Amino acid sequence: MNFHLADIKKCPVCLEEFTGRKNQIYCSINCKSRYNNKKAFELRTELVDNKVMLKNYRILHKFYEISKGANPIEIKEFFKEGFEFECPTRKVKSPIDGFEFNVIHKYAYRIINKEDKQFIAICKKDDIKYL
Repeated sequence: MNFHLADIKKCPVCLEEFTGRKNQIYCSINCKSRYNNKKAFELRTELVDNKVMLKNYRILHKFYEISKGANPIEIKEFFKEGFEFECPTRKVKSPIDGFEFNVIHKYAYRIINKEDKQFIAICKKDDIKYL
């Protein structure tokens, strides 16, 4: 089989040049496997983050009925429920008082320190502009 210079390709995984079929992307089965394993790992990591966010969202939903922004709840109650504070969130600042809130979907929360204890105030994301 004769290959022309135009048939030389570069493997996106190992960056080695190779020749092969017109639709061939990877230089070897190993590179193809490495690519697909990496893609699957990234997806699993993303799904784990989504599960954590969903769990945190449910906890915020549960405590929102108690807090509604005006009644902060002691942080230990969140730990009891399994709330994970390292979960990725968006940060939003209140335009009125400058407090920074962590947002998960429609709920926002902020940590308040008072009397050597930490509390969490929960509000709806849309209410932040009024706080």
